[in-house]
Amino acid sequence: MIRKLLNGDIDRVADIWLKTNLKAHYFISNQY
Repeated sequence: MIRKLLNGDIDRVADIWLKTNLKAHYFISNQY
């Protein structure tokens, strides 16, 4: 189901974004 982003969703969305970006850009250190 797709719905509008709610303020309470921000932490979860940011966590998904970070994890997928770290996987996609494995050649960049996680500490960066």
